[in-house]
Amino acid sequence: MKDENIHLQQIDPVKKQAEVSALDRGSQYSPLSPPDALTPPSNVKVLYDNLHPYLKLLVDDHNRLKIEMEKFQLVLLDLSASRDVLGKNAQAVKSFFDIFMTEFIQHNQQEEKILFPILAKRFLEVGEHSKAARPITPIDILKNEHIEAMQVGAEARCTWALIHQIIDPSSQTILLGNFLRKSHTLLEMMRLHIFREDDIVFSLAQKHLTPGQLDEMLESSK
Repeated sequence: MKDENIHLQQIDPVKKQAEVSALDRGSQYSPLSPPDALTPPSNVKVLYDNLHPYLKLLVDDHNRLKIEMEKFQLVLLDLSASRDVLGKNAQAVKSFFDIFMTEFIQHNQQEEKILFPILAKRFLEVGEHSKAARPITPIDILKNEHIEAMQVGAEARCTWALIHQIIDPSSQTILLGNFLRKSHTLLEMMRLHIFREDDIVFSLAQKHLTPGQLDEMLESSK
């Protein structure tokens, strides 16, 4: 295990090795076992106060999302214990997925439109990529994670809607179990994704992009 940790710190934290997919993140840093955000697996992290204002905006978005994620985590725990899919739980679940489908997805779209194209090109220039015939940059991983989160989120949301269309209690129980599993998976995927961006990729952006480029991104985001 120690040797694996050393190896992971020697490669790019967002998987510079060639033989990877977005689903294969290594046993230590899988979607269901995110690393501690206070101890990223590399020394690239730039403190929030030292980030460009544009990158701070992205981190601020994440911080607001993390508050909603923690609230949703508590709702899932209550659902698991009480099996009460009505009342306050119903509204709380709806509120989270409304936020997920708007704020999280809009945030990702802004990244993909403004930050990712320039940063992906810069990563290729400075060697922050795999050595495969078709180089993989951290941006490729993040874009795949955006898609994965949308897919799992949509599945969880549809499962929740279906629960309220089913009368049979045993079927409801099965669907609720599926919903809880998908929702917990979604939260862990989001936590790992936010960790990758806040603690690694935004720091690399601060390092490799010019102040002028970041200023232009800030203007484009307004």
